[in-house]
Amino acid sequence: MRATFHELDLSVVKKVMDINFFGVLYATQACLPEITKNKGSIIGISSIAGFRGLPNEQEYSASKFALNGFLEVLRTEMLYKGVHVLLPLRDYIIKHP
Repeated sequence: MRATFHELDLSVVKKVMDINFFGVLYATQACLPEITKNKGSIIGISSIAGFRGLPNEQEYSASKFALNGFLEVLRTEMLYKGVHVLLPLRDYIIKHP
C-alpha cells in the first residue's frame, strides 16, 4: 500500500510485518537446530529498503529494517557455531549482476 504515514492503514503494517519479519523468525527458529547441526546457511532476502527508508512504503521499509537487524544479530550469535548467515540485497543484485 503506497500511502503517507498519515493515510496508512495500520492493519497493512501488521500484515507486512507478519510476512516479511515474523515469518522469517518462526521459520528460522524451527529450522535452526538442524541448520546448526549441519553447519548450514541461513539466507534472508532483503532490500535496500532495509537500509534506507522509502517514502510511502513505511510498512515495507520497517519490515526489512527489522529483518536486517534480526539477521545481523543471528550472524553474530552463529559466528562460532559454523553457521553462515547471508543477507543479499535483491535490488542491488538485479541492477548490478
